[in-house]
Amino acid sequence: MIGDVKPWKYAPHLDLEAWVKSKPVLLSAMMFHRDWLNWVGGFDTRFECAEDVNLLLRLSLINCQADWLHQVTVCYRQHQHQSSQNTPKLAKSFEAVLTSFFEISDLPASMHSLKNQYLYQNFVWLAYHLYSNGHGSLMAQYLEKSLDYSQKSKIEAIADWVDKFSSYALDGDSSFSTYDFSSLSDWKNLMASLLFNEVKNHIHQ
Repeated sequence: MIGDVKPWKYAPHLDLEAWVKSKPVLLSAMMFHRDWLNWVGGFDTRFECAEDVNLLLRLSLINCQADWLHQVTVCYRQHQHQSSQNTPKLAKSFEAVLTSFFEISDLPASMHSLKNQYLYQNFVWLAYHLYSNGHGSLMAQYLEKSLDYSQKSKIEAIADWVDKFSSYALDGDSSFSTYDFSSLSDWKNLMASLLFNEVKNHIHQ
């Protein structure tokens, strides 16, 4: 499937919030001034598969300005051997980048106040990509992790997960069947665990 990707439509302003929330990163379509890269020390190889996101976050923290060229400038072909298809490693790296980012002592107060919101959204986003690449067990783990950063009830969170998965699939021109999804064994096991704990907590109250 061939299509034009225009990320400036969902992330029009390339500020720190956009890099954390939307991650509109494709290095082959970016140009950098060398002085900025030297200033932040280049890529941090600890974050394999997500070192590009880490780089953009660090650049934004030192007020490196970025803007879009509103044109499709590169071709990008997805294939099974590219690093972005190794979703377990990608998810682990993204989690490490976000954890490291929110541990920065002088992080702007506005970002600290949004920590839970962004971690919740990113864990659900990672869960969807794990699901879409056939990693149901890890998907369930990341959905469960997302609950640590949400004030939603478990029932509300479950509904939100399904809604977000459907939205992500639509954005990627993929199909998403709620019925087929709810029939997955990993999803059923997660639901059984969450709802059992919900009932148990209610009984002990």
